[in-house]
Parts: sequence; C-alpha cells; structure tokens
Amino acid sequence: MNYKKIRYLFYCLLPTAHCLLFYGCAENGKVASTNYTYHTQITKHKKPIIGALIPLSGRYKAYGEAIRQGMSFFSIPVVYYDTKGDPIEAVLGAKELILKRNVTVLLGPLFSITAIPVACVCDFYKVVMISPTATESRITSISPYAYRINSEEESEASAIGEYGVSVLGITRFAVLCPDDAHTSNVVDVFISEVEALGAEIIIHKVYSSKSRDFEDMMLEIKEKMPDGIFIPAYPEDILAIAPKLWYYEIANDSVNILGISSWGKEKVISKGEKYIEGVFFAEVEEDSIFKKMFYEKYQTEPEKLSILGYNVMLLLERALSEGIKDRVSLKNWLSAHKKEATGHIKIKICKVENGTKIELSKE
Repeated sequence: MNYKKIRYLFYCLLPTAHCLLFYGCAENGKVASTNYTYHTQITKHKKPIIGALIPLSGRYKAYGEAIRQGMSFFSIPVVYYDTKGDPIEAVLGAKELILKRNVTVLLGPLFSITAIPVACVCDFYKVVMISPTATESRITSISPYAYRINSEEESEASAIGEYGVSVLGITRFAVLCPDDAHTSNVVDVFISEVEALGAEIIIHKVYSSKSRDFEDMMLEIKEKMPDGIFIPAYPEDILAIAPKLWYYEIANDSVNILGISSWGKEKVISKGEKYIEGVFFAEVEEDSIFKKMFYEKYQTEPEKLSILGYNVMLLLERALSEGIKDRVSLKNWLSAHKKEATGHIKIKICKVENGTKIELSKE
C-alpha cells in the first residue's frame, strides 16, 4: 500500500473512530444522557432549516459552489458550513449545525471520506443527512438517518430493472459489467431492484477494462439461458460486446438486452448498427425548465452537481409542502418515500429501433 493510500485511510478512519468511540460508547455514560436530553428539546422547529456541509474554500471549492448554485432557487432557509473537503471539519460542522444552529436536516457532505463520520454524528443526534454525491453505497448502513442520492447511472439501473421485470416479464437475468467500483454500485442497485420484484440473477460476469476477449463469458451466459441480460458498460465496451452477443447467438427474440444511458449515446447508436437493435435502456431526463432558469441566473449551463443540489432541494420542498416541520417527521417521511429520497426526479425508458432512440415511457 503506498503513502497516499495510507494517508487517505488515516484521515478517513480518524474522525470515524472518534465518532464511534465518543457517540457510540457514550450510550451508557453521562455524555449520552446529557446530549440526548438536549436533542429532545431541540427536535421541534418553528421553521425548518437546512444545514449544508459543503466545501466553499480550498481545492474543492468549485464543487461546493456548483451545489450551492443549484440550491439557490428555493426560499427554504439554508445555513452553510465550509468543510473544506476535510473529514474533521465536516464532523465539527455537523455538530455546530445540529447543536447551535438547530437545523432540521443536513445536506452533504459531498465526499465519502467526509460523509462517513458525519453519518455517525447524525445517527447519535437523530438528524437526517442527505449526501448528494458520496459514492460509498454502504454509508446508508451506518444509520437509518443517513441517505445517499444515487448517481444518474444508479437511478437508471433501478428504473430499467423495474421495467425489465414489471413490463418485459423477465425473471432470469444475466449481468455483464466492467470491474470498476462505480459500476459495481450500479449493478448492486439493479440486483436489489429486480430481486425485490421476484426475479433472480442466474449469472454475473465481470470483465477487465483491459480485456476485449469475451468468448468464455459469452459461452457461460449462453449456457445459463437467461431471458434478460443487463450490461451497464461504457460506450467503447458496448461496441465490442454487442457484436459478440449476435455472434454467439445470445441476442434473439426471447432474450432482452438492458442497459443504462451509455447505450443511447450518439456514438453507440451510429456505430452499433444492427447489433444494438432492440436494446432497452434507461436515462435521466433533462430538466429543460431548470436549465433555462439556471442559464438566466448564471449565464452558463448547469453542471451535474448543480442539478443534484436542485433535485435535493426539490425533494425537501416537497416534504415541507406536505406538512413536514421537524427532524422526526422528516425522517418518517423519507422512510415512506425511499425511492424519491435516493433517486432522480425523472427517468425515461428508451429502445433502439431502426437505428434511432425511441422513448417508451417516463417515471
């Protein structure tokens, strides 16, 4: 393990260990008793306040500014705390916003290294944390108060999984995907979705990004006889995989190929030819109204982070419009609206027909 990795683990685990030792072990001591009493006194708010834990200075300032721009279209009060992208600052900020500023919910932190320890703090104080960008999917296992907004690809995977089972009637899935961490999260979301609907994964093959030899994998998939194959691959991989599906006679009328938005890229559709005909895929629908509002205010196109900031605020605005006013009721509301609390606003299902992308439905 090199020096950079050791340093990363140290800075990630140090605040987490502090939270676990102090907050986790305090339950049987005086500290827990004192702080819990304080928590029960500040749970109710006259007016909901959002605490935003984002970097507003330092090397990650641009990320925080992009999120803040997306959040700026709402009248909900927001208190910002500059984490500088540092896990210890994030913990100190969480305590400040919860105990001194009496916020209803924490939006952020942006990175997994900062979100992990803050999730421990939020678990202790029973305050909801919504991270719009953290990539570590296990953050939500730390606490029922910790939420992580899915990436676009994860939201697409959930949507195409539901469509595959509920509309196409697929019950036996094969999965073929590259061996990177982000795609692993995408596949996990897909598998959870289809298994919750009663389908099963009969084979799951992972290929190296350096490899273009899919022969053995294709033969194994063919032998299992799935009625659906989920392939969340990158465009360049799709152009290599799609012809193989035909060559090994896997792609046919009884086997549906499912994917995410990478299958709808112009490069894939123009070069994929007959090999991508009939493929179903999901993609996040562009919010043209938000894009127009954003351009009018900032004279530029919104970045993905700005869209995420806007979507989280839209979610919280909806909660408030339904009468949510305090920490407890917000937690209960999010638990009852888990799909909305972890995904994007609009997803559309598409299909490739006659060399063009056809929109089939929206969620």
